[in-house]
Amino acid sequence: MLSSINILKFMRKLSAIFALIFIVLHLQAESLALIFDSAESPFARAALNGANDALKELSLRYKTPLSIANLTPQNALLTAETQALALDKAKLSGARGAIVFPINDGNNILSSKIEKLSDSVFYTSLISVDLSKSSRLCAILKDEEKFLDNFENVVLKKSKSEIFELLIILKGDTEAKISEEEAAQLLPQNIKISEIKVIGKKVKIVYYKCRFFSMLQEKFRKELKDLDAYGIIFAEDSVLQNMSKIEDDLDRAFVLCMGISPYMSEYLESGKVELCSYDDFYGYGYLSAVKLVEKIFENKNPNKEVEYIAPLKYNKKDLKRFHGDWIKFLR
Repeated sequence: MLSSINILKFMRKLSAIFALIFIVLHLQAESLALIFDSAESPFARAALNGANDALKELSLRYKTPLSIANLTPQNALLTAETQALALDKAKLSGARGAIVFPINDGNNILSSKIEKLSDSVFYTSLISVDLSKSSRLCAILKDEEKFLDNFENVVLKKSKSEIFELLIILKGDTEAKISEEEAAQLLPQNIKISEIKVIGKKVKIVYYKCRFFSMLQEKFRKELKDLDAYGIIFAEDSVLQNMSKIEDDLDRAFVLCMGISPYMSEYLESGKVELCSYDDFYGYGYLSAVKLVEKIFENKNPNKEVEYIAPLKYNKKDLKRFHGDWIKFLR
């Protein structure tokens, strides 16, 4: 039978163990998760690095190790449902919040999941696309006015002819001229048909879809050559991913691109693409991490529930900055 002295010693040891456990738990790393719209997107890496850079600074402020993991599902075809399951996985893994580039959520599956998790003190920052009914902590989006200005200024300056046509090129399963209605369905989710219409408000807009631009040029070679005054805007840069050659045409006033993937460097350097602009995913990741961590540690709500930041923009003169940015995004 234990003496009262031994019991007292045991209780002291037990108290010390509990105190140690409390310290360890208090000092353990707090973590976030990144859930993107594509596991293969280089912009996921940009967002991750932006968040990591913020977390390094925040770790010093709060004297706690902070980390983020990319939990984007590796499925070839991501859906709102698979993103919702990824949020559950993040919560179960011990993450305190998530940065999410949401996929089209027509059935509110993802919105409902975000709302349910917010009740469990798990916070979400949405980037590039907002789900306003989702109870997210915040949304970080591109400044639409500045984005439109990047393209509209060039179109207005170089489309003086009354017969000018603006060709909008989208990613599709074949090469064809398409309606505005079909174009609206094919546009990347962070580009709206209303934005295209603002950019081309003074000219005739014609929509095409293609697997790659080289295939479109081949199929519509005669139609393109017959145009007397036109310009091209690639609504996403993936149609140039195979490094399609953009053939010379004196009747073409400009080529612009809504995308800044690394391979755009060659098109900018050659002058084939005059300007490219897109969302600043590094900035999205950085700001999201700050807002999530401040909420976790201080219960501080963002000053702005929805914050808009300037999109990135590059032309031939910006090649050094373009290369430097991608080194920072992909390191």
